[in-house]
Amino acid sequence: MLVVLISCSDDSTGPEANDLGEASFVISGAVEGQKEGFANFRAFEMSGVHTWDILIIDAQPRSFEISISAFSNEPLSRPSTGTYQLGLTQDSDYAASYSEGSLAQPDSYTTTFNENTGTLVITSSSDDEIEGTFEFTAVNIDEEDTEQISISNGQFRAVPRVGGIAQD
Repeated sequence: MLVVLISCSDDSTGPEANDLGEASFVISGAVEGQKEGFANFRAFEMSGVHTWDILIIDAQPRSFEISISAFSNEPLSRPSTGTYQLGLTQDSDYAASYSEGSLAQPDSYTTTFNENTGTLVITSSSDDEIEGTFEFTAVNIDEEDTEQISISNGQFRAVPRVGGIAQD
């Protein structure tokens, strides 16, 4: 007689396989509302440009996206805890953008070249999860009259981006 006993335990501290992270924020200006969605992060390289980003989206239907990104010619690593400037200046740590509408023709807003217009505060940072807050002001890149939005009260818990919904 052969008896086989199998036992499983999960001693990991990483995110669950179905954990998509979470985020919420308030938007005002040219777009108004309170939004909630999923949050994830990743580092990647394409054509010699290294990128590290946090992506915040909703799903079914996908109606908005926030991207907080850093770009470099050298590999980028996950940020440590601290406060980071959002903008498109030499002093900026990250750029931030907001888009909504269809993926084919979204209304897109981005931080400006003239000044830092927001902050990203990382309160917890590990390989499995990043938590923090964010706020920024952005302008519509397609409008000559420079419509503005303000993102406030942003908070997130982001997990590594793998497969499924967060893929580009």
